[in-house]
Amino acid sequence: MNRRTLLGGLGGLLATAGCIGQLTPESAAIESKELAAYDPEDAFFDETPGVRDPPKIAFVETESQVRVTGKLYVGSSNCNKAAFKKVSYNEKTDTLRLTVGSGEKENSGNFCTGDESVDAYRAIITFRNQLPQTVVATEEDGGTKTSAHPSGQ
Repeated sequence: MNRRTLLGGLGGLLATAGCIGQLTPESAAIESKELAAYDPEDAFFDETPGVRDPPKIAFVETESQVRVTGKLYVGSSNCNKAAFKKVSYNEKTDTLRLTVGSGEKENSGNFCTGDESVDAYRAIITFRNQLPQTVVATEEDGGTKTSAHPSGQ
Protein backbone atom coordinates (compact mmCIF):
# COMPACT_ATOMS: atom_id res chain seq x y z
CA MET A 1 0.00 0.00 0.00
CA ASN A 2 1.20 3.48 -0.82
CA ARG A 3 2.24 5.29 2.35
CA ARG A 4 0.87 8.65 1.14
CA THR A 5 -2.52 7.09 0.39
CA LEU A 6 -2.63 5.58 3.88
CA LEU A 7 -1.64 8.84 5.59
CA GLY A 8 -4.09 10.87 3.47
CA GLY A 9 -6.95 8.50 4.26
CA LEU A 10 -6.10 8.49 7.96
CA GLY A 11 -5.88 12.30 8.00
CA GLY A 12 -9.30 12.60 6.33
CA LEU A 13 -10.82 10.17 8.82
CA LEU A 14 -9.39 12.08 11.78
CA ALA A 15 -10.57 15.42 10.36
CA THR A 16 -14.19 14.25 10.18
CA ALA A 17 -14.23 12.22 13.41
CA GLY A 18 -15.58 15.12 15.48
CA CYS A 19 -18.30 15.89 12.94
CA ILE A 20 -19.83 12.42 13.11
CA GLY A 21 -20.40 12.83 16.84
CA GLN A 22 -22.32 16.05 16.17
CA LEU A 23 -25.06 14.24 14.23
CA THR A 24 -27.67 13.52 16.87
CA PRO A 25 -31.15 12.18 16.12
CA GLU A 26 -32.56 15.60 17.05
CA SER A 27 -30.32 17.56 14.69
CA ALA A 28 -30.88 15.05 11.91
CA ALA A 29 -34.69 15.21 12.24
CA ILE A 30 -35.37 18.86 13.13
CA GLU A 31 -34.60 21.38 10.40
CA SER A 32 -35.61 24.52 12.29
CA LYS A 33 -37.48 25.77 15.33
CA GLU A 34 -38.93 29.19 16.01
CA LEU A 35 -41.16 30.75 18.61
CA ALA A 36 -42.99 34.06 18.31
CA ALA A 37 -44.55 35.72 21.37
CA TYR A 38 -47.59 37.99 21.16
CA ASP A 39 -48.95 40.43 23.74
CA PRO A 40 -52.67 41.12 24.36
CA GLU A 41 -52.75 43.99 21.83
CA ASP A 42 -51.94 41.64 18.94
CA ALA A 43 -54.86 40.12 16.99
CA PHE A 44 -53.30 36.63 17.20
CA PHE A 45 -53.63 36.75 21.01
CA ASP A 46 -57.39 36.06 20.83
CA GLU A 47 -56.93 33.08 18.47
CA THR A 48 -54.95 30.97 20.96
CA PRO A 49 -56.22 28.72 23.78
CA GLY A 50 -56.90 30.37 27.13
CA VAL A 51 -54.22 30.81 29.75
CA ARG A 52 -55.67 27.94 31.83
CA ASP A 53 -56.08 25.65 28.79
CA PRO A 54 -53.43 23.21 27.53
CA PRO A 55 -51.51 24.16 24.37
CA LYS A 56 -52.99 23.33 20.96
CA ILE A 57 -50.98 21.08 18.63
CA ALA A 58 -51.39 21.01 14.84
CA PHE A 59 -49.62 18.92 12.20
CA VAL A 60 -49.04 20.62 8.82
CA GLU A 61 -47.91 17.74 6.64
CA THR A 62 -47.50 19.80 3.44
CA GLU A 63 -44.80 21.87 5.15
CA SER A 64 -43.39 19.12 7.44
CA GLN A 65 -44.25 21.28 10.43
CA VAL A 66 -45.63 20.87 13.91
CA ARG A 67 -47.28 24.06 15.20
CA VAL A 68 -48.06 24.63 18.85
CA THR A 69 -50.05 27.61 20.14
CA GLY A 70 -50.96 28.66 23.65
CA LYS A 71 -50.95 31.31 26.35
CA LEU A 72 -49.00 31.48 29.58
CA TYR A 73 -48.03 33.81 32.40
CA VAL A 74 -44.53 35.14 31.78
CA GLY A 75 -43.92 37.69 34.53
CA SER A 76 -43.11 41.36 33.97
CA SER A 77 -44.55 42.75 30.74
CA ASN A 78 -41.44 44.75 29.93
CA CYS A 79 -38.83 42.15 30.96
CA ASN A 80 -40.25 38.71 30.14
CA LYS A 81 -41.72 36.89 27.16
CA ALA A 82 -42.73 33.37 26.11
CA ALA A 83 -39.65 31.35 25.12
CA PHE A 84 -38.51 27.78 24.44
CA LYS A 85 -37.19 26.05 27.55
CA LYS A 86 -36.53 22.74 25.80
CA VAL A 87 -37.08 21.13 22.40
CA SER A 88 -36.09 17.51 21.83
CA TYR A 89 -36.88 14.69 19.45
CA ASN A 90 -36.55 11.02 20.39
CA GLU A 91 -36.00 8.91 17.29
CA LYS A 92 -36.73 5.60 19.04
CA THR A 93 -40.18 6.65 20.24
CA ASP A 94 -40.73 9.07 17.31
CA THR A 95 -41.75 11.76 19.82
CA LEU A 96 -41.20 15.52 19.78
CA ARG A 97 -41.21 17.12 23.23
CA LEU A 98 -41.21 20.86 23.73
CA THR A 99 -41.52 23.07 26.76
CA VAL A 100 -42.45 26.75 26.64
CA GLY A 101 -41.91 29.00 29.65
CA SER A 102 -40.80 32.50 30.56
CA GLY A 103 -37.64 33.97 29.07
CA GLU A 104 -36.01 37.39 29.16
CA LYS A 105 -36.78 40.06 26.57
CA GLU A 106 -33.74 41.42 24.80
CA ASN A 107 -32.78 44.97 25.81
CA SER A 108 -35.26 45.04 28.69
CA GLY A 109 -32.92 47.10 30.84
CA ASN A 110 -32.70 47.08 34.62
CA PHE A 111 -36.25 48.18 35.42
CA CYS A 112 -38.99 45.54 35.43
CA THR A 113 -42.59 46.29 36.30
CA GLY A 114 -44.34 44.25 38.98
CA ASP A 115 -47.21 43.17 36.76
CA GLU A 116 -47.97 39.55 35.84
CA SER A 117 -48.40 39.57 32.07
CA VAL A 118 -49.66 36.89 29.71
CA ASP A 119 -48.14 36.10 26.31
CA ALA A 120 -49.69 34.12 23.50
CA TYR A 121 -47.17 32.18 21.43
CA ARG A 122 -46.80 30.20 18.22
CA ALA A 123 -44.03 27.61 18.04
CA ILE A 124 -43.16 26.13 14.66
CA ILE A 125 -40.91 23.07 14.43
CA THR A 126 -39.97 22.08 10.87
CA PHE A 127 -38.75 18.54 10.22
CA ARG A 128 -36.34 17.44 7.48
CA ASN A 129 -38.29 14.37 6.43
CA GLN A 130 -41.44 13.16 8.12
CA LEU A 131 -43.44 14.43 11.07
CA PRO A 132 -43.14 12.71 14.46
CA GLN A 133 -45.77 10.20 15.52
CA THR A 134 -46.40 11.99 18.83
CA VAL A 135 -45.92 15.53 20.15
CA VAL A 136 -45.88 16.39 23.84
CA ALA A 137 -46.15 20.15 24.48
CA THR A 138 -45.76 21.55 27.99
CA GLU A 139 -46.23 25.08 29.33
CA GLU A 140 -44.47 26.09 32.54
CA ASP A 141 -45.90 29.22 34.14
CA GLY A 142 -46.11 28.41 37.83
CA GLY A 143 -48.38 25.48 37.09
CA THR A 144 -47.82 22.95 34.33
CA LYS A 145 -50.16 22.27 31.42
CA THR A 146 -49.41 19.48 28.98
CA SER A 147 -50.93 18.28 25.72
CA ALA A 148 -50.01 15.03 24.03
CA HIS A 149 -51.19 14.57 20.49
CA PRO A 150 -50.60 11.73 18.06
CA SER A 151 -50.10 12.57 14.39
CA GLY A 152 -53.19 12.32 12.19
CA GLN A 153 -55.64 12.69 15.09
